Amino acid sequence: MGNPISQSDREFIWTQLAEFFTSADVEHYPDFPRLAQFSIAELKEIFFREVVPACGHNLLVTTPTLAEGFDPEWVKTAVKRVLARRDSGPVWTPRACHEGVQHAPINRQLRHFYLAQRGCG
Repeated sequence: MGNPISQSDREFIWTQLAEFFTSADVEHYPDFPRLAQFSIAELKEIFFREVVPACGHNLLVTTPTLAEGFDPEWVKTAVKRVLARRDSGPVWTPRACHEGVQHAPINRQLRHFYLAQRGCG
């Protein structure tokens, strides 16, 4: 991977990738194409190790959907909390997060948007 991702870029990535856990249509988010400036490997790493533990619970609840998306400040706080817990000891994560088994549709969608923004898809 290239240069380390700055904290502000990382927070931007968190807020954009959190939208996969809402009923919002990510294709219509104006800032989503900016993700193409980061490598797919970096995006996957951040998605599965940082965003999934913070926001993945939204797929498990039967409450009304988040049509408006997550509040960006909430996402930043939640991911920072996950990272702080990880630094202090083990963090529960679904086994599929590590194996990528149940996340194939998200992998495909993320790759589709990434390649489309790079002019390859």
